[in-house]
Amino acid sequence: MASSSRWSSGSWSPKTPPEPMAGISRVKMAERSSSASGPSSRSLPPAYTGHAVQEGWSEGNQTLVGDAATALKYLWAATRKEKRNWMVGVFTVALVVFFVTVLRNNVERSPLIFWRLAELSAGETDALLTPTSSARSARPGESPLLDPAMSDGVPLVNFTHIRQQWEEFRNLHGESALVSSIVPRWYLLGRVRNRDVPTRVSSAIFVVYDSHKELAAGIGRNFNHRALGEAETHVSSPLLRTLGLGANRGDRILLSLEADQLLPLLNVESVGFNLDLLAQLLNNPIGLLAGAPGVAVETGDVDVDVNTTVNTGDTVDFGQNTLLPFLSGLGLNTSVLTPQVLDGLLGPVANQSVPVAAQLAAAGLQLSLADLVPGLDVLSGLDTGATSPDGDNSTNIGLSWDYAVIDDIQSPGGKFPDALGNVVLIDSHQFEKVLLAQIRELIANPLVVLGLQALETQAGLTVPIVDTITDFLADFRMEDYALTVAANYRARETAYVKTTDEGLKTEMAYFANEIYGLVGYNSSVDIELPIYLALEGTEIIRLFLDQIFNSVVFVISLLSALLIYSLMLSNVEEKTFEYGMLRALGMRQHALIFLLVVQALSFAIPGIIIGWAVAFVVDLIPAWLIAEFSDTDARYGINPTPLYLSLAIGLIVPLLANWVPIRRALSSTLRNALDVYHQTNSETVVRVIKLESLGLSGWQTALAVTLVGVGFVTYYMIPYAFTYNDFGLLLTILNGILLGIVLGLAMVAQVLQPYTEWAFLWSMVWGTETRLAPLIRKNLGGHRSRNRKTALMFTTSLAFLIFAGSLFALQEALIKDLIAGFFGSDIAVLSFAWEHMLNEDALRDFLDDNLGTLVASFSFGTQSIDLSDLMSKSRMSSIVDFPRVSQPLHAIDANWLQTAYTKYYIPTEVAEGFDYAQTSNGKDDVAASLYTHAGTARLSIEPARISVPLPLGSGYDSNRGAVNRSAELELSYTQYFDTIVSESLRDRVSLDVDTPQALTLRYDVSESATVSYKRLGKARAMVRKFPGFFVSSYRQFAPFNPILIRFDQYAEALERAYNLTSLQSKLPQPERGVAPKGSLIVRMSTGASTEDRESIVNGMRNFIQNDLIQVIDVVELIKSTSIATEMLQLFFIIVSVITSLLCFFVLFLSFTANVNENSWEIGVLRALGLSSAQALRVYIYEALSLTLASMVMGTIIGLLTAVALTLQMGLFTESPFVFQFPTLLFCVVVVLSIGVTLIGSWLPARSIMGKEIAIVLKEA
Repeated sequence: MASSSRWSSGSWSPKTPPEPMAGISRVKMAERSSSASGPSSRSLPPAYTGHAVQEGWSEGNQTLVGDAATALKYLWAATRKEKRNWMVGVFTVALVVFFVTVLRNNVERSPLIFWRLAELSAGETDALLTPTSSARSARPGESPLLDPAMSDGVPLVNFTHIRQQWEEFRNLHGESALVSSIVPRWYLLGRVRNRDVPTRVSSAIFVVYDSHKELAAGIGRNFNHRALGEAETHVSSPLLRTLGLGANRGDRILLSLEADQLLPLLNVESVGFNLDLLAQLLNNPIGLLAGAPGVAVETGDVDVDVNTTVNTGDTVDFGQNTLLPFLSGLGLNTSVLTPQVLDGLLGPVANQSVPVAAQLAAAGLQLSLADLVPGLDVLSGLDTGATSPDGDNSTNIGLSWDYAVIDDIQSPGGKFPDALGNVVLIDSHQFEKVLLAQIRELIANPLVVLGLQALETQAGLTVPIVDTITDFLADFRMEDYALTVAANYRARETAYVKTTDEGLKTEMAYFANEIYGLVGYNSSVDIELPIYLALEGTEIIRLFLDQIFNSVVFVISLLSALLIYSLMLSNVEEKTFEYGMLRALGMRQHALIFLLVVQALSFAIPGIIIGWAVAFVVDLIPAWLIAEFSDTDARYGINPTPLYLSLAIGLIVPLLANWVPIRRALSSTLRNALDVYHQTNSETVVRVIKLESLGLSGWQTALAVTLVGVGFVTYYMIPYAFTYNDFGLLLTILNGILLGIVLGLAMVAQVLQPYTEWAFLWSMVWGTETRLAPLIRKNLGGHRSRNRKTALMFTTSLAFLIFAGSLFALQEALIKDLIAGFFGSDIAVLSFAWEHMLNEDALRDFLDDNLGTLVASFSFGTQSIDLSDLMSKSRMSSIVDFPRVSQPLHAIDANWLQTAYTKYYIPTEVAEGFDYAQTSNGKDDVAASLYTHAGTARLSIEPARISVPLPLGSGYDSNRGAVNRSAELELSYTQYFDTIVSESLRDRVSLDVDTPQALTLRYDVSESATVSYKRLGKARAMVRKFPGFFVSSYRQFAPFNPILIRFDQYAEALERAYNLTSLQSKLPQPERGVAPKGSLIVRMSTGASTEDRESIVNGMRNFIQNDLIQVIDVVELIKSTSIATEMLQLFFIIVSVITSLLCFFVLFLSFTANVNENSWEIGVLRALGLSSAQALRVYIYEALSLTLASMVMGTIIGLLTAVALTLQMGLFTESPFVFQFPTLLFCVVVVLSIGVTLIGSWLPARSIMGKEIAIVLKEA
């Protein structure tokens, strides 16, 4: 171009007019500018008409400053002329920046939520100091009653000593001390009775705490209940409902603690009490006196009749008229001694002349101390004489207090762990007062004095026990004998908002080290970090949620990039003529690039500022809500990371989206750019490239980079994540793969998009509207390149939303199935220690009382037999003992499958030849068959009867001595085990229901030796799933799958183990013929309410006296999983609104360009008779066809991806697949999409349809 050489470093003064301007008159340009009023006008902006052009190029500097000034002037004039596109761009950037800022800022606050949930679950204690139990029996030569060294074995913590050490450390180190507070705590298991209705009773945990110290320590920040006074208590709401009481209305309860809970609290062994002898005093005090015939303690003159006084060494006639005055004279409670009771007590010695001590013994054989001494309570179950909750038939003695109910506790509020269940709160100072007063009154009772003096005589003590106890109580402080001590971390809020990878683990290590420094590294104290452990359990959930939010940010950013890309491309297409004129006037390429970049920044910078401003205001709401929930100071303001991230997205997205428009603007020749009738959609491009200069094409490069990236991630990053347990990185990779699948399918779907559009068009256009179909199909084809971006946005957003919504709905169902299948029924009771089995008799009696009303059925099971100290393992194999696999051995009741969720009972093979009962879902009840068809199974290799093979040899076993192998072989075959086994054994051990099994039990016969005992086994069934147990058909999980047998076989195995062991003196003897129960499942009646389940759960807790036995409300647990899903569904509804707004703008831009491009055709058609309404419907039908097709493709992609992922998870869990569709989310997305389509197509078409035909043709 001739004029291009006349540019210089200074100003440009043309000597002759530029050659390209020769054929373009200013008059025509002015006419075109004045006549073009629509968005498709191809005119110069005001900045380049008249004086502005002369001023711009007469002083045209080639410097960057000059180019920038020129670009800014041009953009200012263009923006003033056409504000719509600029506003759309600014709104898009502002929306994305706002959403990313608020979302990321609250993701960074989310640890506060998890921290609070951990506090509500574990209590607001960062560290819990509990004593290690080192109790031992008396050493030879030591008194069994008074053993000063036993104080070292009492499981208590001296809080006073720890506090002194802590205060010295804090004074020395000041604010650098990590421990901010320490407080004592006592957790005692007791009984609660309705004082006015004593039959209403329940067990509960008594939380004894120092209200003033805990208030100062900040424990229970959100526990809105006042401090307790004398004889006042706060009680859990479910417990009050069980007792039939209410709060703040003067109701009173009786709190009772057993002696085994009180005596360790009082440190009785350190003052000379031997617990075994003391138990004899409590349970049979008069019998203890009778066991010491040499005792002749004067009790004072007691009127036995008118003329006689006696002491314990006298011989008198005892009858009802003489025994009652004697016992009453001792200060005993004789109200329990009715004439009927006395007749039974006196028996054959009634009215005979016998020694006083012998007669007292005869009476005391049936009376405990609590029957005779006022102030003591009989804690032997729900009523006097019942079996104790632990299954022991002896009477439990304790103290009882009358308390007033103040508040009902709806939620722990972090004051104590939520898992405690029924809780009664008591102030430690008030509790100490009433406890000591009652104990002083107790030891002043004459009968207790007699018993203690008898103990002194038996033990050969020289110091009176009463004096020792009195001196001990004078200096007694509960804080010296704390059951637990809670310590809090000084920088706890700062620490807990971190993840474990960011340093929380390190901070907790320093914190624990400082505590050990206070108590001594060799002290018998265990330190637990309950909140940290609870947070560790939620780490995967937090990482998973982070990936969800990151995915949303990615999709929103992608959609905004597509929108800005469409906006910039639309601007380039509309201003092709203007850009051509600028180039014709001499604007260089880099100046045009700079202009387009500045145009993108004109969207980005205001959008970022507006987005930040709105985000700061809107963020105040979630900041306040999170602060209220976590009960912490509100963290207002935006953190740096969200600002940097949103700034990067706000700048990079417009600049990247500007790449293709810049290439489009620079690729047009001046001839095409200045051709006002040229249309991009109709152009034909011929490009000739020599093969030798072709090189590597762009798509090949992209494909090569993609393959290399996939290989790197697969062979390096994934193994790296597994090796270093970096679950965050692993989830990021998996999440990226899933998003790649969704995006890839969305792009592939564009191939099918035209056919889907035609199908919807054919279904929508009927009757007279069919005349419009050819025109609409022509528009769909002609607008394909422009509408493709709109279709891709709709498809991607819908695919992602449906995928996410379906995935969470499907995973919710999967989690519910896992919970229900593992626990087995509506309510489950599980023991987690062999030493603490269920009280079968008491639980069975209670459930039998509710059977048919609240309870439909219940069934017992056992723990794995290898948890017993008598057993080492149980093993299943073929009869030749190879291959073999160790498996846990359990026993179940006959009605197990009548009680459990039969949905999770999936048999794969059932033994033939039996008349099975049927379960509720019509399957063979193999559990019942274990009992009804016991010992009658015949394998196909057996004849009509069981035949025992001849022994191959006999001899001496070094482990067991001489053994009659023939008899043992006979027993192994004739008394075989009927079993239910997992399908995993088919591949692992090559077994089926018609193959004999070898069940091997290994017994611990000594501390260093074991012996094997084999029994023939016959499988009644092989199962893939079994309710109440973890069962899998995969051979890899075979060691974790149970072997299920009958109770009698289980009990026989335990008895045999006990008879063989040499450790009988150290182990309890199993009850003959009884299998100890370790599990219980309960199925509630149809229509049972939450209150009904609560009643049964609390009722069963009455018979549970250990925290290693848990009662689980499975129905309530399953309900709680729905809360998180509902919150996530609400989140995705908000995301769908945002994506719909972005789709609306891109649809609006596309159809605005379509209308402007086809305005001349529309004008001609209207001139030929097409009405404005019909022309409007052409665009609406086109938009609906486009959107509905995208919706279908997006929905299919989302569902296919979610179903594929869920099926993959189902392969591991083997849970039945249940299709779950996010109906609410789908309906919201459909309504928003159709609304966006109608409005986005109607608005652009409305502007042209309202004009006269002549004006439309003139402006086209």
